[in-house]
Amino acid sequence: MSRKLVWLACAGALLAAVSGQAATLSGKATADDQFTIYLATSIGPQTGSGIVSGTACCTPVSFSGINLVDGLDYYLLVDAVNLTKSPAMFTADLTITGTGFTFSTGTKTLSTDTTHWTSGTTSFASATGTPFDLSSTAIWGSVLISGAKIWAYNANYANGVAGHSYFVSKISSTVSAVPEPTAAALMLAGLAGIGMLSRRRRTAG
Repeated sequence: MSRKLVWLACAGALLAAVSGQAATLSGKATADDQFTIYLATSIGPQTGSGIVSGTACCTPVSFSGINLVDGLDYYLLVDAVNLTKSPAMFTADLTITGTGFTFSTGTKTLSTDTTHWTSGTTSFASATGTPFDLSSTAIWGSVLISGAKIWAYNANYANGVAGHSYFVSKISSTVSAVPEPTAAALMLAGLAGIGMLSRRRRTAG
């Protein structure tokens, strides 16, 4: 086998070992009035555009292909904004595709509810309370999302004010960062091939 073919075979084995079967996050969400979803490995202030955002009530915004790294736990951090003195809500349906992760439900699906999310009104760190379910508020009708319409407090016609609601839910890794047996075997094959090629070069020299 030529050196070029050996190098290509080694590179292919190493690439297959490293790539594995990545898990990804997808879903759809909307809010009255605006929202941004961040994916972070800790709870704290966030900057930037997040993984998805929406500014039009109450049109669902979809996203997909957000990679999750094996061995890491994540937090879904939602910053939802009510722009006026009026009812407010946030709602979402989320899915994990692939292996190695589960939502706080213990499954690969998560919708907004009052059980698997926490909430607050001043920051993500303050989001330790139980969200309020406003699904019965008739103003929104059907928004094509099955999740409950939640807010940090009872933001109905009488109580809704301009401001933020912060929501948190955890994504847990169910595996360590150690390569799976198949990935480890591929990696060893690649390294062995490189070692063999190195020995041939030394012998030829």
